[in-house]
Amino acid sequence: MNYHQYLFSCLFKECSENYNQMEFDIQYEIAVHLHADYVKSEFNKPDLAVQDCMLDYILSLIERMQNCESIPPELFPPSLN
Repeated sequence: MNYHQYLFSCLFKECSENYNQMEFDIQYEIAVHLHADYVKSEFNKPDLAVQDCMLDYILSLIERMQNCESIPPELFPPSLN
C-alpha cells in the first residue's frame, strides 16, 4: 500500500461507519480497489488537493449507496462480488 492508498483508506474510515466495522483484510482490499477506481475517475484532478478530490469521490460513492442507486459491481473487489 502506498501513501495515496493509505490516505484514501483513512478518509474512507472517517466517512463510513460500515467500513470501520469490517475486518482489516477486507478494508485493505476495498481501499486498494476503490483507490484504483478513483485514480481513473473524473474526481482525480491534478490541479486540486489530493485529499479534497478523494473526499469528493468517497462522499459521492456513499451518497449513491444511501440513495439506493446501483453501484457497478466492478467498484468492489472480486472477492466481494
